Amino acid sequence: GAEGKFRNFNHECGWFGVECDADGRVVALEMHKMKLVGKIPNAIVKLSTLERLDFGNNSIRGTIPNKIGRLKKLRKLDLDINQLTGSLPMSLFDLRNLTWLDLDTNELTGTITGRFRRLINVEVVSLYGNNFSGSLPVYESIAGMDKLKYIYFDDNDLGGTTDLCTKHPNIVKIHSDCKSKTKCICPGGVSTCTCCQCH
Repeated sequence: GAEGKFRNFNHECGWFGVECDADGRVVALEMHKMKLVGKIPNAIVKLSTLERLDFGNNSIRGTIPNKIGRLKKLRKLDLDINQLTGSLPMSLFDLRNLTWLDLDTNELTGTITGRFRRLINVEVVSLYGNNFSGSLPVYESIAGMDKLKYIYFDDNDLGGTTDLCTKHPNIVKIHSDCKSKTKCICPGGVSTCTCCQCH
C-alpha cells in the first residue's frame, strides 16, 4: 500500500512522492490519488522551500491550514477531490507565486472575494463542486490577476452576472452553471451559457 512506499528510505528525499533539490530541501509533495486519509498537518507550513503541493484525489478532511501562506515559494496547490471543509484561509492569498490553484470537489464554503486579486501570477483557478455562495466575481474585484486564463466555479451556490468575458485581457475559458441566476456579459450581450462555458 501507499504507507509502505514511504518507508523505503530513511531520508525524506527518498520517500515516494517527495522531491528535493540539490541541497536536500523538499520542493514538491506529489501525492495525487494515493489513498491518503486524515487532515493536512499544520506543520506542513514549515516546508519553506515547497513549490508544488498535490494531495488531490484522496480522502483528506478538515480545513486548509490557516498559515498556508507561509509557503511563499508555492507555485502549485492541488487539493481537489477530497473532503475539505470550512472557508479559504486569509493567508492563502499571500501565495504570490501561485500559478495553479485547484480546490474543486470538496465541501468548502464562503464567498469568492476581492482577496483573489492578490494572486497576481495565478493562471488557473478551479473551485467547482463546493459550497461557495454569494456573487460571481466581476473584473473590478479581481483586477490585477492579469495572468488568469481559466476559472471554474460551476456547481456552487453562486449568482449574479460577471463581466470577465469582456473586460479581462487574457481570460480563455469560464465555467459556470447554466442557471438563470448565473450570467455572463459577452460581446453580444448578456448570456447564460455562451461565454460561461458549461459542461
